[in-house]
Amino acid sequence: MFDRLFDAISQFIDLFKFCAVIDEFERGVVLTLGVRRRRKHRWQFWMRDKVLLGPGLWLIWPLGIDEVLVDNVVPTVDEFDEQSLTTKDGKNVVLTAVVTWSIEDVEKILFEVEDSDEALEESTCGIIGDEVAESTWQDIHKNGFSIRVTKQVRKRAKKWGIKIHTVQFKNLSCSRSIRLLGM
Repeated sequence: MFDRLFDAISQFIDLFKFCAVIDEFERGVVLTLGVRRRRKHRWQFWMRDKVLLGPGLWLIWPLGIDEVLVDNVVPTVDEFDEQSLTTKDGKNVVLTAVVTWSIEDVEKILFEVEDSDEALEESTCGIIGDEVAESTWQDIHKNGFSIRVTKQVRKRAKKWGIKIHTVQFKNLSCSRSIRLLGM
């Protein structure tokens, strides 16, 4: 019962916020009545001629007129699920991809991608699957394989405002994986 009361009080207080603080590791954009601000208006002297909000204190309209959306832009390391694939020469391969990435364009991430983590994981795993299917076991162990995969992932992720730093492979082994149903 008290949880709902505290939530209601907190939401009421949030209606009267006149400023937003963006941390050093974040970038953001402002929505005015649900629409992204595209340019500075004459009366918005505090906007510093930017649509993209950097770190600092930003004045906003209260009562829910303005909403600030932010995202973390520092590099992130994600370890994707293990993949069991078959090479061109018929070898069963099990590998795990580790991707280091960061957000380059906050507007694209916030407005054009539903779930950036999932989109990046699914597209990276698809690219890896295609590359493994077109390569032999010996090709996978060469440095060029990792570079080729990284280039393709970079190209796809750039469309979403994501910068790919590295794509590395972990637990690369030539083995058969067994999947148990119901577990």
